[in-house]
This record gives sequence, structure tokens and C-alpha cells, in this order.
Amino acid sequence: MFATECCSHSPRTLESQEDLQTGVSADAQSLYALGLCYKNGQGVEENQLKALHCFLLAADQGNAKAQHIIGCKYHRNLGTGAEREENLKKAVYYHTLAANQGYSESQYRLGSMYHCGNVVQKDLPKALQLLMLAEKGNISSQGKIQGILKSTLNAEGAST
Repeated sequence: MFATECCSHSPRTLESQEDLQTGVSADAQSLYALGLCYKNGQGVEENQLKALHCFLLAADQGNAKAQHIIGCKYHRNLGTGAEREENLKKAVYYHTLAANQGYSESQYRLGSMYHCGNVVQKDLPKALQLLMLAEKGNISSQGKIQGILKSTLNAEGAST
């Protein structure tokens, strides 16, 4: 038996090490918790690849926290050329999944992406919508919202 009890999460037991490899018999929360254990070396030997594998399985099963982590990983590890473009698409995809579940950190990241327009096409109304959703759980959103509104008002003032 391979226990996933660690990091103060509820216990869930995988039937074998093979279950970890395939994700069989493991629910999304247990996979996320196991990913944290591997990431931080709590109860198991630290292993970033196994952590990433667990987070991917959990993300694909709908765990918003894991989706956010995977989105961040793709955003940080951009690569070059076509690989860069593909990783950006995956980052937006996973952040969108998490944001749609109300995960404020992904709402903030997506809002920032739509504000800057360097990852996705610039869309200030969408940026504001996402940042306002994120505001409840992410204090950084408040400053970002104020900055967008201020720059929008300044741009409108300059054009009149």
C-alpha cells in the first residue's frame, strides 16, 4: 500500500505504486496532496518530477489548485519558438480551467495576461472582469484594477 497521507490532508490510499503512475483509484484531491508531498519532501523523498506528474493528473481530474500550479509551470518554462507558443497556450488553458472554478490566483494571472496582451490578445474589459473576480481572494488585484482604470482614464483624457 502506498499512502498519500501527508501535508495535513485527508488520507487516501493508492493500491500500488502503479496507481500513482496511471492515476487509477486516486481522486483529484489525493493526487494534489501527494503532489505537495513530493514537491516539499514531506513523508516521501522530494521528487519534483513525481510532484508534477501528480499535479497533472489532479489537474486533468478538475482540481483547481493543481490546474493553477500546472498553468504556472507552463508559463515559467516557456522554451523558444514553437515550444514557447505551445507552452503559453497550455498556461492559458490551465489557468482558464482554474479561473472558471473561482480560483482567485488564476483569475488574477489571466486578468494580468489580458491586461498586458503579451500572452493573449489584449482585452481590457476581460482583464477587469477577471481581476474583479480575483479581488476577493487576491489583494494584488486591487492595485492592478486601479492601474488599469487610471491608465484607461488617462488615455481617454489624452484623446479628447
